[in-house]
Amino acid sequence: MKIKSREIILDEIIRDVKKNKKGWKMIFGRDERLFSYDYYIFHPKVGTYFLKEYQKNPLEIKGIGGKIARNIDDEINSILSESREEFGILQIDI
Repeated sequence: MKIKSREIILDEIIRDVKKNKKGWKMIFGRDERLFSYDYYIFHPKVGTYFLKEYQKNPLEIKGIGGKIARNIDDEINSILSESREEFGILQIDI
């Protein structure tokens, strides 16, 4: 896995979402010290992305991540799909 900045990973995810609009799932949580958020964003045809981010200050989020798998095992996909709803990704400039 090549580690990249949060912005680059989000750009890659958005590019993949444009090609595969439906079927995206996500699992997220916080680390045990509550400093950072961990996200696993996956699609059966695209693979799995991991993103770790933290709030540097009230106006700035920092993070790193990478694509950790090119495909998802069918058994894992069925387990994750049972408990997760699909979601959408929007790219906006504020």
